[in-house]
Amino acid sequence: MLAALRALWARFRAFFRSRELDRDFDEEWRSHVAMLTEDNIGCGMTPEAARRAALIRVGALTSLKEQHREARGLLTLETLLQDLRFAARLFARERAFTAAVVFSLALGIGVNTAVFTIVNGWNLQDLPVDEPHRIMHFATLDAQGRARGVSYLDFVDWQKASRAFSGLAAYAGATMNIAVDGHPAEHLAGTFISANTFSLLRERPVIGRDFRPDDDRVGAEPVAIIGHAAWSAQFAAEPSVIGRTIRVNGSPATIVGVMPAGFMFPVLSDMWLPLAQMPGIATQPRDMRNLDLFGRLADGIALEQARTELSAIAAALAEQFPTSNRDVQAIVENFTEQFSGRPPAIILVAVGFVLLIACANAANLLLARAAQRAPEMSLRRALGATRGRILRQLLTESLLLSGAAGMCGLLIAWPIVRTVAAETADFGLPYWMRLTFDGRVFGFLAAVCVATAMLFGLVPAWKLAVARTGEMLKDGGRTMTAGLRSRRWISGLLVAELALSVVLLASAALLIRSALLLYQADQIIDGPELLTGRISLPPAKYGTAQQRLMFYERLEERLGSISSIASAAIGTALPFAGATRRDVVLDTDVEATARRGRRALMLAIGSTYFDTVGLALRRGRPFDARDGLPGQDVAIVNERFAESYFAEKDAIGRRIRFIDGAPTPSSPVVWLTIIGIAPTVRHSPGAASPVVYLPLRAQPTETVRLIVRGTSEGIALAPLLREQVRRLDADLPLYNISTLERLSQQSRWIPRAVSSLLTLFAVFATLLSAVGLYAVTTYSISQRTSEIGIRMALGAQRRQVSWLFVSGTLGHVALGLAIGISGAVAVAQLLRSTLPQTNALDPLTFAGVAVLMGLVAMVACLVPTWRASALDPAIALRHE
Repeated sequence: MLAALRALWARFRAFFRSRELDRDFDEEWRSHVAMLTEDNIGCGMTPEAARRAALIRVGALTSLKEQHREARGLLTLETLLQDLRFAARLFARERAFTAAVVFSLALGIGVNTAVFTIVNGWNLQDLPVDEPHRIMHFATLDAQGRARGVSYLDFVDWQKASRAFSGLAAYAGATMNIAVDGHPAEHLAGTFISANTFSLLRERPVIGRDFRPDDDRVGAEPVAIIGHAAWSAQFAAEPSVIGRTIRVNGSPATIVGVMPAGFMFPVLSDMWLPLAQMPGIATQPRDMRNLDLFGRLADGIALEQARTELSAIAAALAEQFPTSNRDVQAIVENFTEQFSGRPPAIILVAVGFVLLIACANAANLLLARAAQRAPEMSLRRALGATRGRILRQLLTESLLLSGAAGMCGLLIAWPIVRTVAAETADFGLPYWMRLTFDGRVFGFLAAVCVATAMLFGLVPAWKLAVARTGEMLKDGGRTMTAGLRSRRWISGLLVAELALSVVLLASAALLIRSALLLYQADQIIDGPELLTGRISLPPAKYGTAQQRLMFYERLEERLGSISSIASAAIGTALPFAGATRRDVVLDTDVEATARRGRRALMLAIGSTYFDTVGLALRRGRPFDARDGLPGQDVAIVNERFAESYFAEKDAIGRRIRFIDGAPTPSSPVVWLTIIGIAPTVRHSPGAASPVVYLPLRAQPTETVRLIVRGTSEGIALAPLLREQVRRLDADLPLYNISTLERLSQQSRWIPRAVSSLLTLFAVFATLLSAVGLYAVTTYSISQRTSEIGIRMALGAQRRQVSWLFVSGTLGHVALGLAIGISGAVAVAQLLRSTLPQTNALDPLTFAGVAVLMGLVAMVACLVPTWRASALDPAIALRHE
């Protein structure tokens, strides 16, 4: 083994000293020839005969030098470098061909790299802690199969019984309003965590200390740990912050630590309090599942073992507590999987199509160019080059082209990724989701470059490598172009390019139309004039529904008295910004149907809500001051609800109720009488859903949204609104201030982004198809220039010469359009669920795409043919 390593090392040294060793070998060879020549002269030979005999005995210098190089160096690496140098010189000489191939491949590789960078940042990144693959998240499924959290009592039992994890920890996100002496109250995203959270993650504060077990017990002195960003922004990064007392949600707490920069577990938290400080945690019933759990797998334990153990624990708790835990299942998954949604399949398919089109384009260019290289390949074969050697040379050229395209592709991917990152900067993505060009992205880029080189380069290289030498020498390689197989390959690839481009164009057109319809539907509300903000009341100070309702009524009254505010309202959710989804039962449903239920979004609103957002009820009346009181259980539904669940019947006066599993004493059955029908407005991404509005008095939640219509520009009212909230409670900040138009744009971001990216990819695909058709037509014309000269010399007109080439293209275009439209219809069926209010089989869309693609194809073909028909016949006849 040691001898083999020494020999390999010697070869590496020799490879980097090749020139010096060649000079030494030359001198040694001349020395041997000189000595033998002298010996031969001494034997009576003439000097000429003596030198000739010496050369015959020693051997030719060139042959011996090659043998010496093979014996001492790295033959494969030297050959590869020779192939690369030859390919570089060749491509530098054929700049037009090189630019066309690199441009085509760069588009395909660039968009694939951009999409992979986005998927890598949002779907493949691990939690930035030690051994992130061992951090697992826990949840539950109730009897109806709905995802739920874990109750505090179940968490305690799981901690005691589990052996598959080195530890379990619990957390719950919360809004935290902090007030520091001398500064206005500010809002921070915070989390209540069990005391062992940071130790399980193997993270420590940069200053101060971690939570201790004594901190996480009811009645302990309130303490807090803050994030690095909050430390810098609120306390100017002063180390003296440790031990300082602040007010959190109206209650004092002592800061005991500061976490490292960038650490914001579990999502975007900037403050952490012990779980025992969570309001009502000690008295929560076992069926109140509002905690998230995570744990670190113990050494030597696999995920399936942990799942088996937790399933057994859940089954034991179901037997012990059948009322609250019957049919409750434990769910275990990698921590980041709960945040990683699937990327849109249409985008992944689209970038694959673009890459295939780029490869087909490059392959066509190489096939068309093969005719020019046939004499070169025939000469190589005649001089003794093997098929393998020629194939390796041609694949090396393909790798060089693909590598250059990969570097150019990065320049295409970078602005796409930067644009997506800027658009989503304020979307509240988890702190570890970052769109960066890391090692994984560059590895993907290298793999795509190699795969692409094989994909587009193998067929042309194989055809040149296996072609018969005699045929190529006989007619200078013209049979390479005229061959039936070559024409079939070129025709098939052209048809495939056109078909894939049509599929992408049709899909993009359908998605654009859907996004436009979504935008038009949102214009029912005049968003730019409406300013919104969020308020979170601390449970310690506003623990009852009556206390919260009194605060909201006082705030509405105060805002209503300000002249610069035309109208103000409070609701638990806003248009475009989401709402709580609930199961709904109608008064006419039988029991079996009631258990199955219907789905609707639910939000509670103040009496001035519809006036503020500028919506007039279609029928019925708005809420008044009595609605929501005992015995006044009423609701307003939107038109979508009435159309979906009451069909042709009148919804006014009908009764509905919400269900969350079986009714319990803590959630009695409440029937709501419908008193009004509101216009349909989106409250979630995609198509508008059925919505049920409740009076705010019925559900005055701790966190609400304030919406204001001012007499001046909306955003200018922000300081005034903050001040009015502070006058009511100095510890309350108004946060997440934005216009309703901005919320509308954010809610439409996914369909808008998907349609924009798909449109970009469709444009790239169309451009690639046009470039490919143009280049192949140009090469075909160049091979038939003499024929063009003869036809023109015999009296052919320009249109006749042009038709000679256009007629051959028409069949390809027609076949490509037919296949493409068929594929587009199939893809449209798959996209039906993502096309709200849009006909997935819209004939006008498909017809427009077919006409557009046909025009692009014909222009790409006509330009070179019309130019070729203008050639001087004398020049064309002399062309070789």
